[in-house]
Amino acid sequence: MLKKILSGLNIALLLIILFSFIVRVVGIGKYPVGFTQDEASFGYDAYSLLKTGKDQWGVSFPLVFRSFGDFKMPLYTYLTIPSVFIFGLNEFATRLPNAVFGVMAVLAVYLMVLEYSKDKKLALISSIFLASSPWHISISRGAFEANLTTFFIPFGIWCYLKGLRQSKWMIVAAISFGLNLFSYHSARIFTILIIPALIVSTYKGVSLQGVKSNIERYLVSIIVFTVFVVLMFYSFYIGAGKRGADILISNPTDNWAAVADRRYEAVLIGMPDIISKAFSNKLTYVTKTFVNNYLSYLSPNFFFTQGAGEATYGMISGRGVLYTFEIFFLLISLYSFIKGRHFKGIIFFLFWILVAPIPAALTKSTGYAANRVAIMMPSIQIVSAYGAIILVEYITKSIHNK
Repeated sequence: MLKKILSGLNIALLLIILFSFIVRVVGIGKYPVGFTQDEASFGYDAYSLLKTGKDQWGVSFPLVFRSFGDFKMPLYTYLTIPSVFIFGLNEFATRLPNAVFGVMAVLAVYLMVLEYSKDKKLALISSIFLASSPWHISISRGAFEANLTTFFIPFGIWCYLKGLRQSKWMIVAAISFGLNLFSYHSARIFTILIIPALIVSTYKGVSLQGVKSNIERYLVSIIVFTVFVVLMFYSFYIGAGKRGADILISNPTDNWAAVADRRYEAVLIGMPDIISKAFSNKLTYVTKTFVNNYLSYLSPNFFFTQGAGEATYGMISGRGVLYTFEIFFLLISLYSFIKGRHFKGIIFFLFWILVAPIPAALTKSTGYAANRVAIMMPSIQIVSAYGAIILVEYITKSIHNK
């Protein structure tokens, strides 16, 4: 048993987890510098619930937390209560849960990739890439709720894959996916999109009788997740829906003034009004804005040069969310995929990357909102890790041949 624990693979994983802990936990009370309004709100709500059972507005154990002119998902606040109880109301206690879940995300990624691909090397390298990711480290060191999904989605997928053999794990998967619905606004849309993709990616073709049998087998899991979904829709009526409506691109800040101005300018230069309406209307505005936003989150500028558009979430503006050298790994991985060489599950992870920007693209922002598209992690690190493995194997083979 001791020999198994001390095997090279397990030691490497333990070292990665230790590294993850050090870079995410040490000094979080002081760095990142400053304590945002959102962080203060999370901490005080947790403290208020601990002392009175009510949030700062006097609501008992709310499903949606009212902040400074905003509404927050509840999960992070509730996760902060034990930390505040142990360490008191301070910056360290408020940020600690996110750092801990950031470390746990590294382990969850290893387990997920290993269970999905059955490739220990890929699982280990993927965990290294996430552990050292500037994007993930930055967003793990503050009380930034967007980071929680980087744990709950990989952990939920791992439990789902295990649940295909042992149904009890499917219940844990349902709980993980359900909690993710209350972690962050973007995570809600993403969770609803990724679960069907996960089911399709693991679908082996069964008869109608088989489908009925699976429903009976996983009935408890289905009920558990359905309860979370019902609570999610209920939360739309108590604040979460208002938050979503406020930030959607279909509700522009200028109240469609830009569309009216463009139509007016077209008429002034002699274009018939009916034609100007065809090119300048709400539908074309929303479509164009969505496409531009979506493509911006898949651009080299976001990944490697410009990075986050704002520094309020621990990110450094003017620096990519990925390391510059990762561009070679991603290109190699994509080239290998096109050529037909890939690991089991790569289609699912590529789909994950393509779906992740959708929630962020639907919102108004100053651009490159790294927090809103944090749900792209860890899929992009996994694909990048595969490219690194191929490159190392190619170099090693070339040296051996020579």
